[in-house]
Amino acid sequence: MNKALIITTVVVVGVVAAGAGSMMLVDSQIDKAVSQFESQSTDLMTIDIVSDSSSFIDRQLTLKIGVDLEGEAVNVILKNDIHKRPWGTSVEHALTLDPSFISAVNDAKAAEFLSTNFINSPMLAGNTNITMFGSYQTNLASFSINEPLEGFEVIFTPWLVNVKGSMKGDILLNSNWNGMKLVSTYNEFEAFDLDWKPMTMLADGKYHGGNTFVGKQSITGQGVSLITETEYESMNVQVGDFALVSSSDVENNRFNGDFRWDTSSLTFDVDGSVFTVTDIVMAANMGGFDVDNLTELSQELNAMSSTGGFDLSPSLIRTGNKALQDGFSFGLSEVSAMVDGKAAKMSLEASLPANQVADIGNIFSLMGLIPTVFAQADLKIHKDIAEMPELSEQMFSLMMMGALIEENDDYVLSASFENGAATLNGQPVPLPF
Repeated sequence: MNKALIITTVVVVGVVAAGAGSMMLVDSQIDKAVSQFESQSTDLMTIDIVSDSSSFIDRQLTLKIGVDLEGEAVNVILKNDIHKRPWGTSVEHALTLDPSFISAVNDAKAAEFLSTNFINSPMLAGNTNITMFGSYQTNLASFSINEPLEGFEVIFTPWLVNVKGSMKGDILLNSNWNGMKLVSTYNEFEAFDLDWKPMTMLADGKYHGGNTFVGKQSITGQGVSLITETEYESMNVQVGDFALVSSSDVENNRFNGDFRWDTSSLTFDVDGSVFTVTDIVMAANMGGFDVDNLTELSQELNAMSSTGGFDLSPSLIRTGNKALQDGFSFGLSEVSAMVDGKAAKMSLEASLPANQVADIGNIFSLMGLIPTVFAQADLKIHKDIAEMPELSEQMFSLMMMGALIEENDDYVLSASFENGAATLNGQPVPLPF
């Protein structure tokens, strides 16, 4: 047989074998993803498999996701139509509202609206293409509305999502939304006008261990406008451009993250009384956490919050103790804003070194950690802001205590705690321990 033909035959057989193997791999990936999804069930959210039928080349997987909203269960149905081929797999997704929800809606027009837009048509639909090597690309689009509804004109533009990823956990997400408008059509004595302007979401990174996202994420928006008016009161709230950016990394299995929120302006106008804050910044950081323990600790805290109780489970105590014993740092590196060109700014930094004694179940061990803690807090606020009616009483109390001192046109505060000793504006502060 011709050598080239032999090589070609081997390559083709290899590709087909790899493709067949990838079909099995895709099934195992899907099973693993569903298992992880189910493991995230809480008292506030449940995930159940409604149906799952599969052949060698096709699979139909339907999930029911339930969310508890103030004691009322709202269920959605996620249908996945999966087509497996040697060269790759494609999945068609469709998310709809569970038809049983309509039985709880008394208004006929509202029920018709929900049936038309969320049951008979998907709330979210799209597709995912998976290569034989495990990389994938997902494109999704949400519902859109442009019609009147019970005294309102409703415009909701589709939310578009594009995700690219790999078997290694790498993910690149781009999402765009052109916003929504909700305008009342009531009589001349009432008005309601909500205008949520376009937003963009980006994520570039990977899931460490399949759970904790590490990388850069951002949400940016062009602002929000809300105007309401009745015969008794009028209100106008304007939120300017905003951006939420987070970046994180893992070094030596330790998670470190930085988070920053910026808003260009925030204006409240109530019956002609206007208050505007500009250049709003909130920046935070955290570091030193064992990433695997942090993931488990977060899951335990979410589970506890979903029950509404305060009982500490053995897993929560174990992960909490490890976090305290490993040591960590946390800070609000900047919280600042401007009012009429005058600035207010504060910061807070704190850290706990690694130790062997931390035990959540032992109050004396926790007290023993206090001398090892480091903390620094600073505040600087312009006098004109401090003397505003909304703040003057609190600022006056702090001045009487000696916590706030004058520095040119500002009031300042600087407090620190280190080696078991505290200072306030450079002066030692006696402690009760």
